[in-house]
Amino acid sequence: MSLALMMLAIGIGFGAFGAHIIEGKISNKYVEVWKTASRYWIYSALIIMSIVNFIGNEKNHRITKQVYGTFGALNLFILGSCLFSVSLWILSLHEIIGSGFKKLGIITPVGGSLMIVSLLLISFNLYRHNNQK
Repeated sequence: MSLALMMLAIGIGFGAFGAHIIEGKISNKYVEVWKTASRYWIYSALIIMSIVNFIGNEKNHRITKQVYGTFGALNLFILGSCLFSVSLWILSLHEIIGSGFKKLGIITPVGGSLMIVSLLLISFNLYRHNNQK
């Protein structure tokens, strides 16, 4: 839960940074990209909080291991969130820090795909868990 709260604080801070500091220093297109990164970062934090709250109440060891384990779906989701938002934040700044960073945009879909796959894995495991009761 503390990770999700830290992510919320970062998302709000980066959103404010984008709105008040870099707006006007980068093109409107990349301001929107910055906002998307911040918005998805905050969504991710809220999703993590929801999963931790719900799965944390489950007593079934199998489902907690599949969600929280080292290679569990929640860790894949966190990795995907980091790849997605951080790559977009850096991409947004390429007009300021150099065009070489624009190539990081190819990482964004990998992060988004990890987020989608991990949420599908969690939903599948919850569905299976609820039908085994």
